[in-house]
Amino acid sequence: MKFISYGILLILISSHLMAQDSAQLQEAKALVEKEKWAQASSAYDKLIGKFPDNDQLYVDRGNCNIELKKYQEALNDFTMAIKLNPKNASAYENRSSVFYGAKMYQDAVNDLDMAIKYESVDSIITKSYVNRMSNNLGLRNLNAVVKDANFVLAKDSMNLGALNNIAVAYNEMGMAKEALPYLYKIVAADSADFGGMMNIGFVLLSLEQYDEAIKYLDKAEKLDPTMAYTYSNRGYAKMKKGDLNGAMKDVNKSIVMNGRNSYAFRNRALIFLEMKKEDKACEDIKKSLELGFAEQYGDEVSNLSKKYCK
Repeated sequence: MKFISYGILLILISSHLMAQDSAQLQEAKALVEKEKWAQASSAYDKLIGKFPDNDQLYVDRGNCNIELKKYQEALNDFTMAIKLNPKNASAYENRSSVFYGAKMYQDAVNDLDMAIKYESVDSIITKSYVNRMSNNLGLRNLNAVVKDANFVLAKDSMNLGALNNIAVAYNEMGMAKEALPYLYKIVAADSADFGGMMNIGFVLLSLEQYDEAIKYLDKAEKLDPTMAYTYSNRGYAKMKKGDLNGAMKDVNKSIVMNGRNSYAFRNRALIFLEMKKEDKACEDIKKSLELGFAEQYGDEVSNLSKKYCK
């Protein structure tokens, strides 16, 4: 991943009261509030045993299972809730988060379509639009992202998720200059916004403004030194300025922090090519492709493989 996305799939914990309210339900809610997920899940097991046709209980247990990283169980719960009540917006909203985590972006978009259709709370509808943008970015349905972002921004011109995601889409469409004003608006509203700083740095790379990019990436590092993407992007900027040692140091740090980022391996491959170390570059090109670069970002690394790694 080269960009930081905003507003991706917030888990909605919502225990609606059922008609047969009980002390057990109150206990389960209290455990959720205390983030005692395993105990809360067990409490919902008992409630579902008593009221197996109550769709919202499955949603609430599914949320617990997400927190417990039991994603298949969460998927089963949300699917059961939808089977029991095909108009349960929160079931679609939360199931989309499981699909997003599994990179099943089209399934997530389909669920968010249904969530938007059936949800009645405006703030949650807006979150679903932002989340749909994030999934359409994964599908590279960039026009759909722009359409959703403009819809949200027409109602709330300072929605950070929409501002960020339209900028991501424009940058991916080769419209970096059009992307920047949205990101500058984010950091003007909040100078401590890490994602805005990091993404401005990345867009400036597209514009080949490497000194300015490094300035923003340095700010992003100070705001959150734990984020691997900052170092990968800054390493690329340093490479373009001819600082190969500094570039390699940054990208190596990024890979140590997150060894699943196909873009970091792409960046290190480019550094190795600049160093005339084609064998090592090809190792990273292969790794980048194994991690899904082509599916996420296009043909660039595949073309490098054809050119250098015969």
